Amino acid sequence: MRPPFTVHLAPGRRTADRRAAHGLAAPGCAAPTRAALDTTAPATRDRDECGAGLLATMLGLLFFVSFLLVGLQMATDLYWQSQIRLVAFDAARVAAQSGGSQSQGDAVVTGLLGGRAQTAWTSGPEQVRLTVTAPRSRFLVAPWRSDEHTVVVTVHRESFRSRSSR
Repeated sequence: MRPPFTVHLAPGRRTADRRAAHGLAAPGCAAPTRAALDTTAPATRDRDECGAGLLATMLGLLFFVSFLLVGLQMATDLYWQSQIRLVAFDAARVAAQSGGSQSQGDAVVTGLLGGRAQTAWTSGPEQVRLTVTAPRSRFLVAPWRSDEHTVVVTVHRESFRSRSSR
């Protein structure tokens, strides 16, 4: 009767080693293990099977950490951009509701972004336009990007006309 499966052995092996490695050193590469003490298993393995590739492990770790840092930089940059847009819109809305008072809008920008942001106002009878320029938050050097982020927000003032003015 034929066996249900066939075990192919490596050249020079007399028996199949079916035990799981579980991250342990290969037999013959480190301190004696149960497999090294087993008389049926060969005492040594080929040199290319010993240990972990230190260079490959370090390069893999460097690759992983670099992508982690780039992803973290992108996440913080997106968060900072959204905060600048939020503050710019709030300041323009406050200035439009107060009849074009830029001092109240500047107080909103200074209160939420601190002294790091610069503002430029343009107001007319129907709209308020605010330009906020703030430095980018970064911990990685990115020479292809500018050092500041600029947001332009326009808020239109709407007023109800009385029936007598029609």
